[in-house]
This record gives sequence, structure tokens and C-alpha cells, in this order.
Amino acid sequence: MRGERRVRFEEGVALFNVAHDASRPFVVMTKFGEIRVLGTSFVVRLGPDGAITTVLSGRVEARREMLFSPDNSVAASADQEIELGGGAPTVSVLAPEALDRRLVWRERMVALDGQSLREAAAEVTRFSGVRFAFADTATAQVRLAGYVAGDDVEAFLGLLENNVGVSADRRADGVIVLRSD
Repeated sequence: MRGERRVRFEEGVALFNVAHDASRPFVVMTKFGEIRVLGTSFVVRLGPDGAITTVLSGRVEARREMLFSPDNSVAASADQEIELGGGAPTVSVLAPEALDRRLVWRERMVALDGQSLREAAAEVTRFSGVRFAFADTATAQVRLAGYVAGDDVEAFLGLLENNVGVSADRRADGVIVLRSD
């Protein structure tokens, strides 16, 4: 739309610092919906199942449908997150320590804060290039907590084996297959 600043965001995580301009909203388009701001600082993280927008300052509005309206959009302020996924958009308040975990990717770290193994593996793949597969759906849904260097695949595999009983098998094509023991 005319007068808007738009960016299409397809994968990964990005920090946006947007200068205030009421006449030209800034819109981040994702496959899960759109995030709209006038001026703020926020992080967008795309995972396999959704987009999470962490608001650092200002105010952000997000929607899953084609129109921003009270029925299909939500708004969040500093220290809140918006999640866009399969259902209606949701807003949650972040604890102060959670905000720090949302920004560790800038140091090539992966903060595991209740994410599924599928989501965590996608983060490690983003940093390391190593691809993962899952022996079954239950393994992909295992929930994780902790920190690991994003490009340290061996540390990630060690965390999985020692903390949640997930083992790894390396295929000839380089893919690491994860399975619950």
C-alpha cells in the first residue's frame, strides 16, 4: 500500500529499529501474518510453526487476516510479545529475564525457553547449517530449557542426550536424526 514502508521476512530472526513516521507505517510481512508499527524497536523471530514479535519499545500491532481490525488483530507494548501461528494472534507479558533470552541470538547463542525440539533444531540449523530430522512426532515436540552456542552442534546434541534423553544418529547425507530414548 501507498505510503507504507514494507519488508517481506521469510526466515530467521531480525531486530528492527523503526523511525517514527505516522504518515508511513512500517509493515513486516510473514507467512503467518503482518506486523505493523509507526516507530518502535522490536524483534521478529520466525520458526516453523509461527512468528513471535518481541516489543522492546513503542507499540506494535499484528494480524493474521487481511485487515487490521479489533476482530483479527492484537497490539503489544514494550516487554510484551505477540505470537502469530495457526490460531488467533495472542499477546503475553515478558518477565525481565525473558527479554534477555530473546536477544542472545545477536551473540550467536540459542536460548531454549520451553521451545519444542523442532524449533530449537531450526535455530541451530540457522547458525550451523547442520540439518536435523526427527524419528517421530513425539521427539520433535520435546520441550527444552537452557542455552547453547548456535554453531556448536556437539554441545546441542550433548544437552539433548544428558537433559532430555534424546539421542542422535548421523546419516551418510549429513542429516542428524534425533530420537527419544
